[in-house]
Amino acid sequence: MQMDRFDIASAELATLVVLQLAVYGAMQKPVGLLVGRFGPRCVLLTGKVVLADSQLCFAFAPNYDCALVARGCVGVGDALNFLCVLRLMTSWVKSADVPLAL
Repeated sequence: MQMDRFDIASAELATLVVLQLAVYGAMQKPVGLLVGRFGPRCVLLTGKVVLADSQLCFAFAPNYDCALVARGCVGVGDALNFLCVLRLMTSWVKSADVPLAL
């Protein structure tokens, strides 16, 4: 568990989760602009790379500060992937079937 691994309190452990969600929320508009400019496939590929690399960095983070940075990058990757998947769903599936596909 991260509390034992980093020798942190429960509040600091909760900060890891809240940071990811805050970065995810803050990246909604910038990612939307990126999708509009470069297309969802290109941004989705970038999001996959960012998410995989940041998860790997989080897994091998030597200290709490590195874990915070990696967790923030996970939030960026989440935003990149989720918005692109939503955008691609609307072009791959009929609009009446999108709620069923998600």
